[in-house]
Amino acid sequence: MGNLLRMDTYRIFRSKTFFVCLILAFALAVASAPVDKLLSSLGQMFATEVTETAKTSDEFSDEDVLALETAKDAIRFRTEEKLSNLIKNPFTFLATLLMLISVCSFYYADAEGGYIKNIAGQMPMKGFTILSKFLASVSHNFIFMALCVVGNIIGTLTVRHFVPDDAILSSIGIFFLKLLLIQSICALLVLFVSTMQNKSLGIVMAVLFGLGFVMPLIYELIDVQLINRLFKDAGAVFAKYMPDVLLGETSPDPVTAILVSVIFGGFFLLLAIRAFDRKDVK
Repeated sequence: MGNLLRMDTYRIFRSKTFFVCLILAFALAVASAPVDKLLSSLGQMFATEVTETAKTSDEFSDEDVLALETAKDAIRFRTEEKLSNLIKNPFTFLATLLMLISVCSFYYADAEGGYIKNIAGQMPMKGFTILSKFLASVSHNFIFMALCVVGNIIGTLTVRHFVPDDAILSSIGIFFLKLLLIQSICALLVLFVSTMQNKSLGIVMAVLFGLGFVMPLIYELIDVQLINRLFKDAGAVFAKYMPDVLLGETSPDPVTAILVSVIFGGFFLLLAIRAFDRKDVK
């Protein structure tokens, strides 16, 4: 098992998809704060022009002008940032999507290369190959998240300055909570991609989870059309307790995040291992 895990980890760092997705995620992280500043500056310039026009026009009331002034002040770009905010929010635009696509590519590498049968045949249980891939993806995801934090810091330093922060330790804890949530999603992906050997389905799920706004709509529909019809006044269940929903929160509740990760991830990981043990590997 140890040799298999080392081999899978080595394969990650030999993957072109891994490096391409990692570089793109890092570049997007570096560009995040400068782009935010550019958009804020453009928005404030536009709001200033509209406000000045409103002051000289008879079509706008004093209340309208006051509302425009308030909106202009709200657009003002932040010049200060706390380091803890960047640590506990490592995922910038498309970073989660790129990471999950890279994970799917890694999970399918054995089947794509045509030597999964030889590897599985050397193990006392074929399911160890699934477990090894899942464990190897921990280092894969940690590197993605850590590099995104570094990219966020570099990009932020170009347009803002950091202020004293006493929440560094708690933000590191949240960072690892989000890594745990990501792993629970990867447990579902390893079932689709490695056990079922369906890379296309895995990529589709990676896109849905990675975009961050599609799945919550599906969860809302399930809650309304199914859960609340079966259990009256159950409220939001899927829309509140799914791992990708908690991943999108700035500071998810630790107990909830751990329970969801263990239950969701444990269920699909065990299912993936057991199903792979029983199938005829080709």
